[in-house]
Amino acid sequence: MLSIDALFPADDWVESEMTAYLNGVDPVPARLLYDQADPWAVTLVLDCGASGEREWVFSRDLLASGMLAAVGEGDVRINPEDDVVWVLLTSPSGHAELAFSRAALEKALEKTEDLVPPGREPEFFDWDREWHLLTGEAA
Repeated sequence: MLSIDALFPADDWVESEMTAYLNGVDPVPARLLYDQADPWAVTLVLDCGASGEREWVFSRDLLASGMLAAVGEGDVRINPEDDVVWVLLTSPSGHAELAFSRAALEKALEKTEDLVPPGREPEFFDWDREWHLLTGEAA
């Protein structure tokens, strides 16, 4: 039987805890997850209390670019403003405007870049596994 450490080695992913502010006011516990097995993506997990957690997966590059200038279209848009970075999420069931501390997001991005430096993502991606998943062939 494999241990949890064997399934999810600590050096393969990072997690950053922070607080988002819904509409800039109401605090929402949040986590930014990054797994080197999916090196181009970050996952934003929002604790919505009794409604449970909500996850949004989007490009790490989008987040990095959004630290410098307004970016994105569609479901995820990011807009920096002084010491705050706004993440605007839209879905068929509604939308949320979340304010994050710029410093917290910068620290989280640094952790992802320490694990997988920008531009080196293809070295960490399991192309064979993805091909097998896409084609239905056994890995």
